[in-house]
Amino acid sequence: MADADAWMLTKYMKEHVSEHSLSEAIKTTFSQSHTHRIARFYKSRFGGVADNVVRAFLPLLNGIDVGDANFTCTLGMLQGAANANTLPSMSEGAVLARAYAAFLANPHR
Repeated sequence: MADADAWMLTKYMKEHVSEHSLSEAIKTTFSQSHTHRIARFYKSRFGGVADNVVRAFLPLLNGIDVGDANFTCTLGMLQGAANANTLPSMSEGAVLARAYAAFLANPHR
């Protein structure tokens, strides 16, 4: 939820530039329910399409990319964040991304 909120706050601030954009973004974002914010994030960030979630997730399986550079030194951080000894394979990653997309599409479950 925190990552989705942060993404939506940033998007709002970029689209509504003013000296009050942060407070406006916070007020607008947090006036909505959790489920509404999740659904809005899915539509706004991924176009509401599971394949877009897969495309965003799979590159993380070999480290965090910045521009055209891949930082494999981030693999340990990703494993730590996932509390895992290894990162998923590409096929496992696709399944995980689709499961995440299914939750984003229907957070009411």
